[in-house]
Amino acid sequence: MAKRQEVDWDQLRAQVGQVDRFIAEAERRLEGDNPDLSALDEAIADSVVRLNNTIRSVFNKTPFQ
Repeated sequence: MAKRQEVDWDQLRAQVGQVDRFIAEAERRLEGDNPDLSALDEAIADSVVRLNNTIRSVFNKTPFQ
C-alpha cells in the first residue's frame, strides 16, 4: 500500500491563483482595438502547463484506494 503524503494546500492555492492571474492578464491584453493574440496564446499555454503540473502534484501525493 502506498504511503499517503500530505498535500500542501497553501502551495496549491498559490499555483491556482497564479493561473488566474495569467488568465486575467491575457484578458486584459485582448481589450481594445489591437488585441495581442500572441500574448494570449502564450498565457494560455503557460496556464495549461502550470495547472497540469499542479494536478499531477496533487495526484502523486494522494494515492487512490
